[in-house]
Amino acid sequence: DTLAYTRYVIDAGLSGGVKLGTTDIGLARISPFVWTAALSSDGLLLDGYVPSEEVADDLVRSARLKLGSLPIDNRMKVAAGAPEGFAAAADAVLQGLSRLKDGQATLSDTDLSLEGSAFTATAAGEISDRLGAALPGPFSLRESVEPLVLPSQRLTGTACQEQIDRTASENSVLFDTGEARIQYHSQGFLDRIAFLARQCPDVRLEISGHTDADGDADANLALSEKRAEAVMAYMTDAGVARDRLVSVGYGETKPVADNETEAGKAANRRVEIQISPLRATS
Repeated sequence: DTLAYTRYVIDAGLSGGVKLGTTDIGLARISPFVWTAALSSDGLLLDGYVPSEEVADDLVRSARLKLGSLPIDNRMKVAAGAPEGFAAAADAVLQGLSRLKDGQATLSDTDLSLEGSAFTATAAGEISDRLGAALPGPFSLRESVEPLVLPSQRLTGTACQEQIDRTASENSVLFDTGEARIQYHSQGFLDRIAFLARQCPDVRLEISGHTDADGDADANLALSEKRAEAVMAYMTDAGVARDRLVSVGYGETKPVADNETEAGKAANRRVEIQISPLRATS
């Protein structure tokens, strides 16, 4: 066969012959093992090293849940040398980063640094507390997260709706299946919506919940109402005045797509935010 003939040719030309063997080259070991993530209005940049392609794919999927259609530039490379607990630490970083307007994080072995601007003082505190609690044991955190200052120039009704519509088109509120619990992936998205709403002091915001047509219509209506109320509660906690918010559930009565397809059902399961002039009080 080919291998035997090759060996014969080599042995014939070398008096001592050749001993064939194998070696496992493996992945290059990196030290320090550095991974970075940077978020801006242009998108998310993921760079540095990860222990496997599977971890890289998981991190991109997690980022997509948190950031919706925001561009993700994946420059991650696979190498050996990752500290134990790397995947959990990197995913926790993405959650904290998703709640910042702009930010950057660096994992160097077990040392984590995070800096950026949160949409509220409450969010800034939660990012620090929850990131510290979510990091595996050997990791240490150094963070510098400050709340954004609300712009002095307020948005008019039309500009407010345009800004909210643009932001809302980039993502959606995710809920646990059949529940009104907002998934943690959606916190950054709602932080952004609330920050915009705070810049529109002269409008009222209607938060409407919608479902697909699966299941009982009355149950769907009740679920849509609870989900709208959950979003309203989040907005209130994020600094939007309670008297400027109203929640309503429409159940399955206002579909935007065909309920006969999975994609259509997914589009119909949504929360919408519309604005109207804030009525003057006498």
